[in-house]
Amino acid sequence: MLKSLIQFFAEKFLLSRSDWISYQSNPTSTAIHLTPVQTGEWVTVISPCNGWFCVKAAASNILLSNGELWQGIHQDTPHFKGFSLPVSKGWAIAYQLSTDATGAFVFFVSSIGNRS
Repeated sequence: MLKSLIQFFAEKFLLSRSDWISYQSNPTSTAIHLTPVQTGEWVTVISPCNGWFCVKAAASNILLSNGELWQGIHQDTPHFKGFSLPVSKGWAIAYQLSTDATGAFVFFVSSIGNRS
């Protein structure tokens, strides 16, 4: 009986807070920029926060990987493109940026609910 009562109130609380809870994963307007490495080789960085890892540039090749998820594209000529992956603080993230990249940005954006 007590277990059912606690479960009932917990579900009602979480349901009433679901918009707030989901909002916590939205990005902030603050970015942590890194110096882009444009060697065409994989570069590994460690995420300083919970949020997103982003790479954008005019390039023929941009690839991102967090070990499980991959994003990116390889083309014959450089075109502007950008990709992002969700990250947790402390995760190793790898990216590859072609040597023909111009206007490259590599950065992390923390989530609103980030407590790091």
